[in-house]
Amino acid sequence: MSTQPPVPVSLQGAADAVGAVIDALDLREITLVIHDVGGPAGLAAAAARPDRVVGLVALNALGWPPSGAPLRLMLAVMGSAPARASGAFLGWAARLSASTFGVGRHWDRGDRAVFLAGMNRHARRNTHRYINTLRRETELLQRVHAALRDPLAGLPLLTVFGSRNDPFGFGPRWKQLFPDAEQHVIAGGNHYPMGDDPIAVANWIRTWHTKNVAQRSPAQPRNDTAATSQGG
Repeated sequence: MSTQPPVPVSLQGAADAVGAVIDALDLREITLVIHDVGGPAGLAAAAARPDRVVGLVALNALGWPPSGAPLRLMLAVMGSAPARASGAFLGWAARLSASTFGVGRHWDRGDRAVFLAGMNRHARRNTHRYINTLRRETELLQRVHAALRDPLAGLPLLTVFGSRNDPFGFGPRWKQLFPDAEQHVIAGGNHYPMGDDPIAVANWIRTWHTKNVAQRSPAQPRNDTAATSQGG
């Protein structure tokens, strides 16, 4: 139900918003949880404050410039003007997101109604605009990719993907960047792992964090924070 921003949506704008929250609340020892297009936005904010981040959780997310003809074609179609217009007026992408294929696997009709009520016409159109940013904001994406090699390299990483929704090989790409990453795949999962099996995802994050993040930090009074950057 957010108001329409006064400027066109962008990954940089989203990154600035995440960074503003981190700075305003003086968040430290952050475990950054990212999803989909929220990956580059959250990582760009983290790259500007690497000393504040202690762990990364990638839920069906990427952190590099999209490559390969199939992926770029999909982004071109989903981010196109016809897709934005039809998605805004017909709401087909929002309904797909609220379905059992999307985040709504465990929702009843009332839950879906609440979700769709928040996806007004502006929000539905902006979903497609954010997809299009993955084709346009090359400099930010390159900066994020560089940050994953340094200074964010070596952070504990957990990834979770659905078995039906990693056609572009994001999971293996994360493993190349972070050889020690812990990786999980949800059988029959789709684009929203946290919606496909929320209990499993929560337990994986909790166990991984206790083992790989909490034990690495200095023994002192803690103010751990989980910051989330999520895509549509």
